[in-house]
Amino acid sequence: MTETLFKEVGYSRLGLVNEIEMGDIGLPGIQRSFVWISNIKERDLHALPPGWGKMEYHEFIDARRKLMAKVIRSGFDKLCE
Repeated sequence: MTETLFKEVGYSRLGLVNEIEMGDIGLPGIQRSFVWISNIKERDLHALPPGWGKMEYHEFIDARRKLMAKVIRSGFDKLCE
């Protein structure tokens, strides 16, 4: 019988990124170059501000609207190239 080394958790990828940004979870340096870049890109494409999981609703909406405008503008610019 094999011994369980890790406990399974139900975090989503975006939830993990948020926990890492807030310092609640540490990410070993060896993993950062493999994991971090794609998760930051995913967070940016979903227009999620850093620390979004711990923001008050209105603070989150205000920050997200600004980020969504940047995502939309970037997509528009790419379509017009």
